[in-house]
Amino acid sequence: MPSRQYQPPSRPPAVIAQDERTLRHQKRRPDQKQPSRLHPDDHCPHGKRHQFERFMDRDKVEMALAQGELYQGLLRINAKKPIDAYVTCDALDSDVFVCNARTRNRALEGDLVAIQLLDIDQVWKQCTDRDERHREKQQQNHNLDQTATASDNNDSNSEAADKSQDKEEMKPKYAGKVVYILDRAGSRSFSGTLSAERPGAKSVQPVNGRISTYWFKPMDKRVPLIMIKPEDLPGEVIKDLSSCKDSLVETAILHWPIHSLLPFGRFLQVIGPIGDRQTEQHALLTEHNIFDVPFDDVVAKTLENIPRNIPDLELKLRRDLREELVFTIDPATAKDLDDAMHVKRLVNGHFEVGVHIADVSYYVKPGTPLDMEAMKRGTTTYLVNRSVPMLPHLLCESLCSLTPHQDKLAYSVVWTLDHDGKIIDTWFGRTIIKSKAKFSYEQVQSVIDGHALPASAILDHSDEDVVAGVLDLYRLSTQLRARRYANGALSLNSAKLVFDLDEQDCPVDVSLFEAKEANRLVEEFMLLANGSVAKKIQDAFPNEAFLRRHEPPIPRRLNRFAEVAKSLGYPMDVESAAGVQASMAALDDADVKEALMVLAIRPMKRAKYFCGGMQTEENHLHYALNMPLYTHFTSPIRRYADILVHRQLTAALAQKDLPSQYDKIAMHKLAIQCNRRKDFAKNMQDADRLIFLVDYLKRQESTMIERAVVIHVSKKAFELYLPKFGHEYRLPIDKLPLRQSLHKDGRLHLFWQLESQPSGLDLTNKLHNLSLQDHDEAGPVRLHPTPLEHDTCMQTIDLFATLDVCLIPDATHSPPQLHMVPVNPFLPSDLN
Repeated sequence: MPSRQYQPPSRPPAVIAQDERTLRHQKRRPDQKQPSRLHPDDHCPHGKRHQFERFMDRDKVEMALAQGELYQGLLRINAKKPIDAYVTCDALDSDVFVCNARTRNRALEGDLVAIQLLDIDQVWKQCTDRDERHREKQQQNHNLDQTATASDNNDSNSEAADKSQDKEEMKPKYAGKVVYILDRAGSRSFSGTLSAERPGAKSVQPVNGRISTYWFKPMDKRVPLIMIKPEDLPGEVIKDLSSCKDSLVETAILHWPIHSLLPFGRFLQVIGPIGDRQTEQHALLTEHNIFDVPFDDVVAKTLENIPRNIPDLELKLRRDLREELVFTIDPATAKDLDDAMHVKRLVNGHFEVGVHIADVSYYVKPGTPLDMEAMKRGTTTYLVNRSVPMLPHLLCESLCSLTPHQDKLAYSVVWTLDHDGKIIDTWFGRTIIKSKAKFSYEQVQSVIDGHALPASAILDHSDEDVVAGVLDLYRLSTQLRARRYANGALSLNSAKLVFDLDEQDCPVDVSLFEAKEANRLVEEFMLLANGSVAKKIQDAFPNEAFLRRHEPPIPRRLNRFAEVAKSLGYPMDVESAAGVQASMAALDDADVKEALMVLAIRPMKRAKYFCGGMQTEENHLHYALNMPLYTHFTSPIRRYADILVHRQLTAALAQKDLPSQYDKIAMHKLAIQCNRRKDFAKNMQDADRLIFLVDYLKRQESTMIERAVVIHVSKKAFELYLPKFGHEYRLPIDKLPLRQSLHKDGRLHLFWQLESQPSGLDLTNKLHNLSLQDHDEAGPVRLHPTPLEHDTCMQTIDLFATLDVCLIPDATHSPPQLHMVPVNPFLPSDLN
């Protein structure tokens, strides 16, 4: 293993200047003026102590970034351990670890920050020492079971060695501190609760009948407490603060001065009662910086200048495909139809296949208010009951949407494919199309399954031709898919819930989404179009091309997954995406495959947009697709990234240089913005589904009991996976009614409480003599009921064990949670 000894970089001139400036300030007399270029939040009243380092001067930060002395990236705060954070920098091969709130220097989740590297060995020692002190304090405050403690002490030396090894394996490659916040993420408003007392502190006594500070506790644990001065709180709220007791409110951060450990904010509004579905959805939209507001008058004015009819000039400049058999395939309720396809058999036995994408870039011109608003929103956010659009409805559901029987402007990729689906020729260009049919996925699946075309399909062509076209596309898509996996692609998809709603948007049923051949048909040709366009713009603009990459998984975590799988009897080849795919495909047990899939997804990273010139060629790879170049071209109605790609393709086809506003640095900044907005939308969509799942379970007449699978076991907790809803849950054992517990050989032995059980039962010998057959000797581990021993009421929790759990929807806290409580297997069913 290569050494990771820290090599101190030469100190950037900007850092030296900052240190000297700080020293001069500390010696300055109180009557001296502060530096003119001081950051507004760095002004410190006389007599106040700095809680953070001063931000560097912006100009010097830019210079240091250009010289490679500082790095920039998006800050991610650990949701489970908010004291730790990471910064992802394109210029580094690994994330930068930020150890605590002080070195984070007032930066918040999603902020674009400039970071200075620190000695990783020193930082990691500080971090591990801090964590050890915290664990010791917790242990002192916890009344541990004496028997279990004695058993644990027998292996204290080996356990200490294991902990030391684990710490070394978890050690990051880089550590750093935030020296400047280049760009704040979103509006910086948050949802949470309001009180006159600081959470966790004693009640506050008013001074002269007046409370000096009110406290806002965000629902997002990654956000610090926010202090609100009375002048930033409406008088009616102060008079009737009790009315906010069980409500969520919205608060915005005003400033975070250098002398304060916490930021100051301003009250914005009362959102609604905690636990109410609409309130919780609104709160999460606020948390994730989703702009769920109408488009303003300036944008509306821009729309007035957009032609409602296609100008004659466009008909002359574009390739006319209105006579081709073009059709759309989308969800049944879709209104923003941004992609269509056509297929035609050629006389030589080849096929002409076209993917046609709504030409949004024709309507959304660079630099206009409409363009700025689309860039700010970044993407359409799809919620369970509605969507928050990136573009006004006039565009996304009318002018741009490829509705049937209407002339529409499109951007097309047209291939000539041989009988085996291999590309012979590719054509790119702007077109005019007229869709002949609007299909739902269900209708296309019916045709693939050999049934007649449903009468509900909207057609402008003969049924026979349409059916033949669908089947030709299906056959070609299966060949493309087979070749893609043969070339090393990987498919790991997380579970996705689908809800049926009533007229009031209340969930009446829920199921897991299942992709069928119709979905895969569309997916294959969209992937082919995206890959083809990526190569075209990269060839034309190698330094500015707007691309998308998927980094390989975190090696330490991927290797850990392989070790766990091997211990269960399932060797995994994790050397490549192809190896993981082949290993998964070889599994013949669907339940085992699903459980291993959950574990395999955890080491994976999210795909990201990037500017081609900011990465070396080997870093352009999309790991999961195993494609050397990839981008997003096929959804410009709902993704701003695709609009940028359309503009680059236009310049490439015209053999023109890109406008100056799309140089390498600008494209890099746009990639950061698109990544940030896409992450916010993805996280919002996941949280929204949980809100509706909790609401659905609340409406059930009785407590739902389902089978869960154990996917991780540790000393003080175990993790469960609920196949029915694709939900994962960590369960601390101190929440269970147990007499004793023991963690041994990777298993948890739980001794349940029973009223009839003698309280003086001695389990010491039982705990010390526990020995179960090793997995390697028993062969591959299948999903199995948890082993039970009735004389001691012992339940053994091991990997892939299954147990019944009660699903407890909890809407008393924000955001709502779904708890899973194991059924006590030793009590009669009517007592659980």
